[in-house]
Amino acid sequence: MKKTICMIFLLAFMFTACQITHEEIASDVEPIQTSTPTTRPSQTPAPSNTPIPSDTPEPTLTSTPSPTITPSHTPTPTKTPVPTATPTATPFAFNNEIIDALVEQGYQQAPLLRFESPVESHTFFSNQGQFGNMQFGGPNLAASNHPFERSITFPDGNTYLYIQYELASQDGFFSSDSCHLMFFKTTDEETLLIADINISDLSGQVAEINAPLFCLPYEWGDFNENGKPDIPVTFLWANNYTGGEVHIFEVIADDTVIDLTSNLPGPVNYWLFDPRYPDQMVVDLQWASHDCLYPHSPFSFWIFGWDGEKFADWTANGTLDFSNAISIWEGWLDSGYPFEPDIQIGAMVSILLMYDKMGQRDIGWEKFMEFADESNWPDSSPEALAWLRDDVAHFTQQYNAGLPFTPNGYNCGN
Repeated sequence: MKKTICMIFLLAFMFTACQITHEEIASDVEPIQTSTPTTRPSQTPAPSNTPIPSDTPEPTLTSTPSPTITPSHTPTPTKTPVPTATPTATPFAFNNEIIDALVEQGYQQAPLLRFESPVESHTFFSNQGQFGNMQFGGPNLAASNHPFERSITFPDGNTYLYIQYELASQDGFFSSDSCHLMFFKTTDEETLLIADINISDLSGQVAEINAPLFCLPYEWGDFNENGKPDIPVTFLWANNYTGGEVHIFEVIADDTVIDLTSNLPGPVNYWLFDPRYPDQMVVDLQWASHDCLYPHSPFSFWIFGWDGEKFADWTANGTLDFSNAISIWEGWLDSGYPFEPDIQIGAMVSILLMYDKMGQRDIGWEKFMEFADESNWPDSSPEALAWLRDDVAHFTQQYNAGLPFTPNGYNCGN
């Protein structure tokens, strides 16, 4: 009997069991972009700040292949939130040649919607006001009075401001394949433009997306507790777990903003992201975006945590317990029944990949071969066994050669 893979339940359950400590290590993060000071004018030019109506038609999103997933909410974090700086609501004036050039190209200052997780209820398919049927979360388009800026005053007295300029679509949405993130520092005398970041210059999938998307900033804060202001932004373009990613931008100087996630091997999972956590799930896109995804495909990820100066791989450092995740996958491999490859291969390979990322490749291989024993699966069809044998041969070659495990193209498109 087929079993529904509740991936987000699995991930949230695993996060509950993985409370960790961290040590400091050193690293370098490349700055994104810098700009020049701007004199604050005496008159305040105001953009047209028309709130998005709740009955605005929804745009068409581009989907990427993904497993069928039933989400579960992220558990309440146990980490004590960092004492936050006092937000300000000061109106700011801009007179800047970069902004003027954007306006000439048709850009407008956009309302700042933020990513909202699905409501906690008996169903995740009833998020009224969310972006279409974004049952896994999205911007709340029905809300009124979206702010056009986010600002915060840190204890050192510096005030920082975040705004966005976007190309407005014909249906009224401020959603496009181009979004400029703009960071300012303000004083009594001037508004200093720290950086203008075009999302096409970022790392990750977002730089290559040619489809409507949303740029959804969180509030300012101090994610890594280093006394420097940072703001996470979710980029969202499709309704699946590879259809969005989180970047965290930190102001490290009056002329420099860096992307703390730029050196990660994959996107930060936007479903489970919480700025109160030091550790975040990073999706392995090699598996998540493979052309031969089927309903219950292998799922692979890392856990990266902040270790003082950068994100570091905590998956294999021995402080995380992945036994809950592995036991759930093992529960989908009940023997004594005919083998169903589109369900059970995903669980088998997920276990193999999890042990590999934990630094326990040999243990994972032993378990994989135990589950691949054809005596476990009586009355299996010749087609199902052919698929299983091809996967075993594929991974055996990689295991014996000490090569990374990669997806198998068997049965692609069938």
